[in-house]
Amino acid sequence: MLRQFPVIGWQFVALTLLTLGMLTPAGAYDTTAVDQNEVIASDPTDAGAFYDRGLAFAHKGKLQRAIDNFNKAIRLNPDYADAYYDRGLAYASIGDNDRAIADLGKAIEFNPAHAFPYANRGYAYFQKGNYGLAIADFDKAIELGPDLADVYYNRGLAYDARGHTGRAIADFDKVIELDPDHVSTYRSRGRAHFNRGDFEAAVPDLRRDAEGGSVYGMLWLFVAQSNALQMAATELATNAASLKSKAWPYPIVELYLGQQPAAAIFAKAGNANQRCEAYFYIGEWHLVHGRPSQAIEPLRTAVRICPRDFMEYSGALAELGRIE
Repeated sequence: MLRQFPVIGWQFVALTLLTLGMLTPAGAYDTTAVDQNEVIASDPTDAGAFYDRGLAFAHKGKLQRAIDNFNKAIRLNPDYADAYYDRGLAYASIGDNDRAIADLGKAIEFNPAHAFPYANRGYAYFQKGNYGLAIADFDKAIELGPDLADVYYNRGLAYDARGHTGRAIADFDKVIELDPDHVSTYRSRGRAHFNRGDFEAAVPDLRRDAEGGSVYGMLWLFVAQSNALQMAATELATNAASLKSKAWPYPIVELYLGQQPAAAIFAKAGNANQRCEAYFYIGEWHLVHGRPSQAIEPLRTAVRICPRDFMEYSGALAELGRIE
């Protein structure tokens, strides 16, 4: 499963835009684009109107139209710091990380004392696999905004991706101190404990994730409990009974409950990401049943084919380290 890795931007509109001095009243985005059409018609050189219309499109999820308007704002005013910042967010949101990094770098040149451009450039570096550069930007964002829970969370993910599990857990602890309801952090901290082999510490965090209805949380809880020599199948069956859908990864739940043979799982994996997950969870199934030699090949395959920002990739690496 893909890590949850939030961009600090439009999800936290009031905080971000207040910081940058460009707050738009709540609920105004549906009418802003129409209003700016009239302004632009009367004055097509008004960079601010193009910017405001781009921001309205961004908030409505129309990112390419947002980028087009930010482009026009920047052409009219090459020093428009806010337009570089929000265009950088739009590029990051569509996965164009190189352009995001360039634009957020420009935003930093104009606003070096603001945490958000560093935080979001760190996100783009993370997406490119440049974890060292990501951590450096997150460090700077935390220096400028020490109470931003999401930045600690993102830095924790970056530390974890580099194998610095202890530092990752320390950052996840800080997130929970700042925001006890930050659900993704419990999942990530539980998985980090799992990867370092502290299965008993992993169980409470993964249970919280499972009880929130996450099928992946249920699977990881089952595996952690099994490794900690705790009764696992009963709790998995109870949690799974609350699920309304049997879509992927539910077939893995059936495998773990003895309702599905391992050979049938790959036929139910509908795409490359699901096949990556299938190899990992089948490797774990062999380990749960005391067959480490049979777990090696599926875990190696998971490492080979899983995206590096998948939990299953780092989990397979950790298990192979313990086996081999």
